Amino acid sequence: DGRADTPPRLPDTFLVGYPASAFDSVVEAAQRVLVLVNVEGGVDFVVFEQEHPWFGPTIEAALRSAPFTPALRDGNPVPGWLALQFEFQIVGGGPEVAAMRERAAARVTP
Repeated sequence: DGRADTPPRLPDTFLVGYPASAFDSVVEAAQRVLVLVNVEGGVDFVVFEQEHPWFGPTIEAALRSAPFTPALRDGNPVPGWLALQFEFQIVGGGPEVAAMRERAAARVTP
């Protein structure tokens, strides 16, 4: 059986910025991805369920630069898949939205 005892994990602090074009156009999206984390905690593959042209590259860049905790089997690191959902939402309107542009980020859930 090639299953891991524990799946790979995201770093405790993991933020994905809102793509400027999407924010300026008030575009919201949810993106589901599978990530293959290698034994060193790096990302080997990112597979999108349906990649959005603005959100996909931003998500992939953030994932590839993040230090993951690799999956473990019998206490040893092994490659492992992690399923994630990224939700990009703009809440509110008017000047409040304009003021939050620099702080806008996606919510990520496993």
